[in-house]
Amino acid sequence: MKAVAYGLLTLLYVLHTDVWYWDVSRMVLGFPIGFTYHVLGTIVITGTFWLVVRYTWPIELEAAEEHGVGTASNHLDCDLTSVESP
Repeated sequence: MKAVAYGLLTLLYVLHTDVWYWDVSRMVLGFPIGFTYHVLGTIVITGTFWLVVRYTWPIELEAAEEHGVGTASNHLDCDLTSVESP
């Protein structure tokens, strides 16, 4: 699934550079076609990133946080309560 997600993100990145609409003055939905293309592209990219997070997020990170392993609070080397404020 990760390969599909990364491939889709790469494809969307390539499609983001819309050189084919630079000199077109046609209007779509009341806006210039380049603007409409980017608005619709943003919606597709948002959905794609949601799918990437939903289906490729490492489960180990969630399990480690639930058990308190690897969190920043376990690795503090100083006592911040003794620091004087200016």
